[in-house]
Amino acid sequence: MIERYALSPIKDIWTQEEQYRRWLEVELAVVQAKEDLGLILKGITETMRQKARIDVPHIHEIEQEVDHDMIACEQTDRDCYTIELDEKYCDVIVKRYIEQAGSADGVSVERDGKTYTFADLEVSDE
Repeated sequence: MIERYALSPIKDIWTQEEQYRRWLEVELAVVQAKEDLGLILKGITETMRQKARIDVPHIHEIEQEVDHDMIACEQTDRDCYTIELDEKYCDVIVKRYIEQAGSADGVSVERDGKTYTFADLEVSDE
């Protein structure tokens, strides 16, 4: 948005911080729905809501280094829960994380209420 044409409150809803805040609201709604359906552990939504912090400069700094938001989360030593609707992309994200971390130790995937270590998963090229 061109600053000289921007008037409040319109310009306020287009800030980077507001964009992240709205993304967080959507993510929390998705996580809550999955929690309500019993697809993920109870309490994750509330934990996310309590721990979520939006620090735009810090987000940009870490993403410049690692080129992925989940990896950026790990770099800040925070809990990271991710939900991917398409399992192909989940595989890509998990593999990127393992490459960044240097090991699959402690990496697990939850599916249908069961937790699997990454080593226990069968890798498919489909």
